[in-house]
Amino acid sequence: MVGGVVGQTLTAAGMLLARLDVVAGGPYVLLFACVYQYWALVPLSYYVRVMGVAVPDKWAVYIAAACLVAPRLPVAGVPAVAGVVAGMVYSADVAGLKRWRLPLWMGSVARRWIAPLLLPVASARSERQAPAAADVAPEQVDLIAGMFPDAEREHIIGVLRMVGNDPNRAVAALLDSS
Repeated sequence: MVGGVVGQTLTAAGMLLARLDVVAGGPYVLLFACVYQYWALVPLSYYVRVMGVAVPDKWAVYIAAACLVAPRLPVAGVPAVAGVVAGMVYSADVAGLKRWRLPLWMGSVARRWIAPLLLPVASARSERQAPAAADVAPEQVDLIAGMFPDAEREHIIGVLRMVGNDPNRAVAALLDSS
């Protein structure tokens, strides 16, 4: 909400200052507000060498954002700069913007009228009891036992039954539990 209001206001001001009668449509303001937040909040992990030059690990995000704007300069530059400034305004918490919330009635209207249009329709469930878990194929148990030699065979079978005999989910569950 903050990015939209502040960004659109800054875009209109930028149009006046740059004497543009048109700006690029699209989510430039929101995208560049997010890029600024990414720059401000996500720490550098390491530097990589690209053609002999050491660049931070986040360089690809910045290059992608620049590639989005470059072909449509100057009409895309105004909303991009407005987005960066909107991100700065949000980070600085000018006028307590981080605490702004939509009114409760807007949330209830959205839940009642908009959410049903966006969410998938729930299928009707029968009142029957779910079938018992199918037997586990010995090949799956052997495969997973090869990956986890310290795990007990009964534990592997229990995990496979719990995840519906999906070996990928079983391996993920065993990795999470170890």
